[in-house]
Amino acid sequence: TGTNIIRISGGYVATTDGNAIYATGLGSFVSISGGFVRSIGEVPTIETRRVYASSDSWIENNYTGDAIKAVGRDSEVIISDSTVSARNGYAIMTDDIGTVKISNSFVFAYGRDLLDYDGEKNVIIMFDQKLEIVDNSIICAWSTPVLAPAYDEGSTNDLITNPGSSAIWGKDGSQVGIYYANGSNQGFFPVNDYWNNIEINPLPPENDLSYEVTYWTDDPNKATVPDGNTAEGTDKTDGSSGSDGKNDTDSTTKTSGKGVTDTDDDNELDGGIEIWLWILFGGLVTGIIGCSVAFARIRKSGKQSSTPPPSTGQE
Repeated sequence: TGTNIIRISGGYVATTDGNAIYATGLGSFVSISGGFVRSIGEVPTIETRRVYASSDSWIENNYTGDAIKAVGRDSEVIISDSTVSARNGYAIMTDDIGTVKISNSFVFAYGRDLLDYDGEKNVIIMFDQKLEIVDNSIICAWSTPVLAPAYDEGSTNDLITNPGSSAIWGKDGSQVGIYYANGSNQGFFPVNDYWNNIEINPLPPENDLSYEVTYWTDDPNKATVPDGNTAEGTDKTDGSSGSDGKNDTDSTTKTSGKGVTDTDDDNELDGGIEIWLWILFGGLVTGIIGCSVAFARIRKSGKQSSTPPPSTGQE
């Protein structure tokens, strides 16, 4: 109660039940700089009037509660260069008129949309819907999947992001998760799910040129493509290959396919002609043999008719 100021600088605050931080008195606020605040509970991880997170801070709720709940009129949530995530709760919610601003950050939750309009628990819900998303921020929703979902590495299945950003499924070592990107804001978000055992199918062989996926690198002007080469000037904001990589991949695939088709047609034509030649040759040989046998029988029959009968020794 009253005015409470909580500052976390590089610290770790966690709970397995209840709020990790609760300070709802008038004038209260929580300031996190490079800190980690976590809850595995049914209530919000942080519940207060104002929240300010910066410098790679991380706020999460891995169970059914919200990550951040800002209460009261004129509440404020300012997230910059940080990560906020929830599972079956909201990443951010306000229960009265307030302000939410997200800058160069990654905000994630289960849901079929980014904002709550239809009663579904999506990523963000606000009393008056005043939301600012600036400076390469990514808002990502994972539409609640079936039990034990499986995704191809590099796919965007069941992932929804705000315009200008992208998110794809992948692995960092043995950890499954989401690679996200919006301009220079790029990273990997591990998905540790208590309800679903997620499987990531590996990439196809490198020589499969029909598989078009862009992976992020430290160099914003380069991205690796499936053949292992480097595509210059790849646009990473929408998760698709640049014009050079994509066109080269498509043209290579189409050219290869056309070549295979033409070769098969030629083989079929050549094979057909060859079979007919063998049939014709076999017929000629059979005819020659038949004629020879018939001619031999005719000669033998003629010789027998011109030979006098044998002598009996009596006149």
